Amino acid sequence: MKHMFQLINLYDSIVLAPLMPHSQSIQDCIYNHYDSLSGQLQRVAKFVLEHPDEVATRSLRHLASTSNLSPSAFSRLARAIGFGSYEDLRELCRGDIKKRKISFADKAKTLQNPDQGTFITRQAAASIENIDKLLNSVDIIQLESIAEKLASARKVFLVGAKSSMGFVNYLAYMGNMAFPNWRILSEGVNPAGNDLSDANRRDMLLVITKYPYTCSSIETTKFAYSKKVGIVAITDDADSPVIPFANETIMVSAESPQFFSSHVATLVLIESLMGMTVARGGSAASDRIAAVEQTNHDLNCYWSN
Repeated sequence: MKHMFQLINLYDSIVLAPLMPHSQSIQDCIYNHYDSLSGQLQRVAKFVLEHPDEVATRSLRHLASTSNLSPSAFSRLARAIGFGSYEDLRELCRGDIKKRKISFADKAKTLQNPDQGTFITRQAAASIENIDKLLNSVDIIQLESIAEKLASARKVFLVGAKSSMGFVNYLAYMGNMAFPNWRILSEGVNPAGNDLSDANRRDMLLVITKYPYTCSSIETTKFAYSKKVGIVAITDDADSPVIPFANETIMVSAESPQFFSSHVATLVLIESLMGMTVARGGSAASDRIAAVEQTNHDLNCYWSN
């Protein structure tokens, strides 16, 4: 009998223990083991608790740089709280993000609660927090690299649908003032197939897609990926279906007390990215902007008293 219990305990420690954390939240896993962690691992644990979205979406190298902790410390924490590897811990953080998603209709119902307080205050606070998350998580070196690639690309294709379409239009308007080769891919008068038929690795595609993700944006991006086009994805979640097809991914929080996703941080990002891209376009970009502006004056596009 004694040997049977020993075998059962051995089975629990080898087989069941690594599986148990996956039925809990990352917070629960850390809280259950926190007191037994070393001082260094407690610092890692605090970072994970405060930045679960970054753990879910950013590389281990980026996390180590941001936290001033070694990459191996994150792996040791994962094992110390019952995971088989750091990737298992990261996957749980991704799962926690998925659980936070609710439908637009459900969010709209919460707006009708009279005890929610002044809405504009809550909306502004959420927008500021989203921008703050962007500033704290964005990789400046990555952003500079993307701007360089956009400025030097043979063609730049822009993809976005539903709520993202307005931001793609705005990006195209700015882009076309500085560069002659920026195009929106759509299902309308300019179907994607017309432009992507001769696309290749010298081209770039920038896609903006937020939950719930639009099929046309994902499929267009997937096709461009098959043509070896360089792809930059601006999205909002670690499980976004566009990520497997992107060479570069920029994660932007879209949290909002409103029934719909917030795009304020996305606006900050695309305006910043455009400024960085124009800066790398040299005199050709600035000369074109001047020419476009003068042409608009000549055609009386601007109001004049």
